[in-house]
Amino acid sequence: MEADHIGEHCSKDLCGQRDFLPFLCRGCSRYYCLAHRMYGAHECKDFSTRQVEAVDCPVCQQRIMVSASAEEGVLEMRQHLASGCSQRTAERTCCSLAGCSVVSDWSVVCTLCSLSFCLKHRHPTDHACVVYAQQVQADKDRGAEKEAMRERASKVKETAAVKARNSQMGQKLERMKTKMAATGEKGVPADQRFSVKVVFDSSVCPGPPPHPVCVYFRKDTPFGRVLDTVTSMARIDNRNNTADAQKLVFTVERTSMAVPLSQSLHSFGDDLLDGETLVLSRV
Repeated sequence: MEADHIGEHCSKDLCGQRDFLPFLCRGCSRYYCLAHRMYGAHECKDFSTRQVEAVDCPVCQQRIMVSASAEEGVLEMRQHLASGCSQRTAERTCCSLAGCSVVSDWSVVCTLCSLSFCLKHRHPTDHACVVYAQQVQADKDRGAEKEAMRERASKVKETAAVKARNSQMGQKLERMKTKMAATGEKGVPADQRFSVKVVFDSSVCPGPPPHPVCVYFRKDTPFGRVLDTVTSMARIDNRNNTADAQKLVFTVERTSMAVPLSQSLHSFGDDLLDGETLVLSRV
């Protein structure tokens, strides 16, 4: 027949009706008749890939899916109304946006500010929603506060790291000064020397404690001999060999580690470094 090339058959299963003015689905790109042109009517498989939203029809109170695009959304709503939407009401709604003169049979109520708007201005950004703007500003404020907290934490960590580096550098400088000021037996080779600085606790003798002593020994020298030499240089009464007398002991100033007198200077590794400061006290 001459009209066979006019129109299209409906792509809906079990329908196949020829329609001379078919509707092209924007989701699946297939043609449908008047009855099956809506996405739900032909169970469009590609419908979920489009940016859509649900809108309640103010006439029939049915929830229909329309495009998120303002222009396409208006067109789809008009198609819905023209498809036999019943229970039309005479009440018409004016868009709440200042300057918009659209008065229509349907409107969309903003879930944030609870005002009614036309389809073109239904999104919060389109009608300058005050509640939405407050939420956006609150999110920005929270983000700025988190960023400020991160910056403060970073500065605290940086300050702590600088203090640690300065502390380590200061200790290293003190050890260098001790090695430069230390005196001892001249026959000890430089690479065999182990220097210590001894400061005296107030318990070692009555009256003011002696001045600190910087002295070097051979690395394998036991601390018992170090004690004898230091007490002789500082003129301190050493009664460690007396049973009932208080004993003189060394502790490492940096770590407060007590040093056994039977061990040698170099046997402590990193716990006792060359140029370290020792505290002599009586317990």
